[in-house]
Amino acid sequence: AAAAAAPAAAAGAAGAFVALLVSRLLSKPRRLLDLTAESSDGRHSHGPSAHGGNSYNESGRLKVPRVMQQAQPLSPSKVQNSELVQKFVLTGGPCGGKTTALARLRQFLEDRGFRVFIAPEAATILWTNGMSVADMKSEADVLAFQIRLMQMQIFLEDCFCSLAERTGKKSVLLCDRGTMDGKAYCTLDTWQSVLSKQGFNETAIRDSRYNAVLHLTTAANGAEQFYTSENNITRSEMPEDARALDERLQLAWLGHPRHTVFINSKAGFEGKMASLIAEVSRLVGLPATGRKARKFLLNDMPSEQDFTNAGLPTETFTVEKCYPLDVSALVGADDDGGYTYVRRRANQEGIASYGETRVRIENGQTIEFKRMLTDREYALALSNADPSRHIMRTKRTNFNWGKLTVYIERYVTPYPNLCILFVQAEPQLIGVELKLPSFVEKLIVEEVTGNKEYSAYHLSRADPSTVPSRRGSR
Repeated sequence: AAAAAAPAAAAGAAGAFVALLVSRLLSKPRRLLDLTAESSDGRHSHGPSAHGGNSYNESGRLKVPRVMQQAQPLSPSKVQNSELVQKFVLTGGPCGGKTTALARLRQFLEDRGFRVFIAPEAATILWTNGMSVADMKSEADVLAFQIRLMQMQIFLEDCFCSLAERTGKKSVLLCDRGTMDGKAYCTLDTWQSVLSKQGFNETAIRDSRYNAVLHLTTAANGAEQFYTSENNITRSEMPEDARALDERLQLAWLGHPRHTVFINSKAGFEGKMASLIAEVSRLVGLPATGRKARKFLLNDMPSEQDFTNAGLPTETFTVEKCYPLDVSALVGADDDGGYTYVRRRANQEGIASYGETRVRIENGQTIEFKRMLTDREYALALSNADPSRHIMRTKRTNFNWGKLTVYIERYVTPYPNLCILFVQAEPQLIGVELKLPSFVEKLIVEEVTGNKEYSAYHLSRADPSTVPSRRGSR
């Protein structure tokens, strides 16, 4: 019993230490220690030395790191554009498998040579170290809690990301929930106040901070017999509450360019974990099979009223995609060897995020590596656009339909009003008839999954032969 209790006690102590550290840092933002500051002898101190883990001066006295006069501000919209570190959020409703997924992904990636870091869930640190639901006596209390929660989450993520970068090795930072999760736990008015009081905007904290969002659906939706609260002392939701929370979390992240939902299916929990590992493999550039997008040619774009009448919330973006010429990351001259593209994605307020995708093809299998870009990096790539290809501009409408993640791409240039429906599908849904909203189904001309004629890379060629033979009639 004592042996079993020891890890729990250690975890609790570690959590308490992290909570104390973060609270001190947040309450005294001008007193952060600069561990890389120059010491009095002009040298840099980056951590423990051979002197018992501490640094000493010539007289044998312990050297104390210099205190910064002005702390670095929190970076909610910090672009995750590292060549070495990729940052993924694991989210989802209660009892979705996050704890198991974190352990599985860590082992899987470490076995393949990656350094793996895990940013713990900030809310769990707070709830297990003194915070109580009883403290939420008013909406003002909820607001104060959500602001501190977001600040803690950002601090933890940035801390781990910075340390991962310093290793100089390919690394993955797995975030146990992310900045947008708080939106599912408060009213819309409170959420807007959380953002406005900190000077944040939703698109930046959602789209630019993370390379991908991985949503594990609660067991209360599709695997009810396995729904339990026994493995998490902070879990109190009944199954119906868990399903509602899971849906709110999906909507909170709706619009992220790499938002993937993993459902509970006949393949069971192991099938769910296999799909997750396959997706992460693709994200980090490892060979993978399984989940892929199914594509359907539409003869028109559904109207905004269609979505409103169906009660379907949407996120709409303008997307610009460019294939740069002579980029150092370019791995091939055509789709037989590989290619690179960059994209700009802006919401209706004009707030943009930028990304790069490098594609290589090995043994007939497509492998992708993605990273976020800064606006300057994107502008540089755009200035070097391949003159033999169009710059693609589209309007993208994202929505969720049941367990499916869906978006519609309507081309603006070079093929005005060409509309393609994309459905992220589990392996067991490949080739199976999908049940989609009736107002969408009536617009489907044909399925074009795997048809190169409708790939963006093919359509980008400035060559009359690339014009799709069937465009649908308006």
